[in-house]
Amino acid sequence: MKEKGRKYSIEGSSLYTGPLAIKKLAEDIKRYKLRRWLRFYATFTFRVSAQRCFDSAMFINDTPFKNDYLGKASETRMKQACRYGNCQTEASIMKFSKVAKTLEEIAELEEKFEVELEKGLSA
Repeated sequence: MKEKGRKYSIEGSSLYTGPLAIKKLAEDIKRYKLRRWLRFYATFTFRVSAQRCFDSAMFINDTPFKNDYLGKASETRMKQACRYGNCQTEASIMKFSKVAKTLEEIAELEEKFEVELEKGLSA
């Protein structure tokens, strides 16, 4: 499967999107490059990400034009919300390897979600 997400170069810096961005974040955490940011991720970023996944899962689940693919997309999104909650806990106790592993799971779920959503909206 082709890796989803994009890399953009802006003034000598790289900007990643989608599952690729989540994977790059996991790599940086594994290499301890983001130690000073982990507390911010625990108190804000992972919390907000969990809430956004939960909200979008509920929105997709409640659509009047729901089909099997959208049902699966909603379930996948809810799994991501739970994983982001796990990341918040792991980051708050500075468990770098666990945060990175959970982010890799989230990236895989993001790829799955994108496929399910695309199929669901095309049906």
